[in-house]
Amino acid sequence: MPDNRIQQVCVVSLPEDTERREHVKRHFTEIGIDNFTFSDGVAYNSQAVKQFYLSNRVKAPPNCFRCNQRSCSCPNNILIPQQVANWLAFKKAWVKAAIHEGLTMICEDDVLFYPGAMGLLSLALDKINLQTEEPLLIRMGHSGLDTQVSLLEKQEVNITQAVVMSNVAFILNQAMARLLLSRFVAIETTSDIFIHNWAAKFERVNAYTIEPLLATDLSYNKDYAKFVSRIHPKGIDETDTQKMQTHVKRANTAKEYQLLLNIWMNT
Repeated sequence: MPDNRIQQVCVVSLPEDTERREHVKRHFTEIGIDNFTFSDGVAYNSQAVKQFYLSNRVKAPPNCFRCNQRSCSCPNNILIPQQVANWLAFKKAWVKAAIHEGLTMICEDDVLFYPGAMGLLSLALDKINLQTEEPLLIRMGHSGLDTQVSLLEKQEVNITQAVVMSNVAFILNQAMARLLLSRFVAIETTSDIFIHNWAAKFERVNAYTIEPLLATDLSYNKDYAKFVSRIHPKGIDETDTQKMQTHVKRANTAKEYQLLLNIWMNT
């Protein structure tokens, strides 16, 4: 384990993403995480995803899910199947954390911890009350950051309440996992906003961010990416660039959305 105060590490990953899984195995060996499990992700065209739409548990137009306006310019104003699948994948990891006493680290399978991150993590955990019976959330990273970061050991660690979209790497206790599961009824925003912004502000939640951030991902920023995004193509390679041309993440009318919904349900 990266620190003996963390009882389990779960990596959210689609079973068929063998390249990403090999990356995790190599990277975790390098940084000293020797005991972890993969929490199988959910395919965007699975029946589980379709059922969420069919049971009206996904926020639909006319209002944008991001700004809640009927008319907006948000590039992504509708929740697409890939985003719903991402939610359901994290829910499976929460279930693992909810039945396990102690702390669980949850990571995405394209995570990159910076050199020195594990040492800084231990120093950060020294500053947090890990024995609390209240829900606890510790954010450790953010997507799209520069992957070329120098050693962190020389930096002073700080604990803040800054809101950071930290799906790539975060820690939660059993109480927080159970709270997330209890509040997960419908999908009204993206999973990272729900976890690291909305849920972090629920009553009794102790939510912290470790600074400097310890991790980033390898699929969001095309300048540093090694993997294509499973949600929105970024033009990382030729195939991914072609996918961008047909990737739909916005609907301007209810009719447009209904046509998309029909396609999604029959894919």
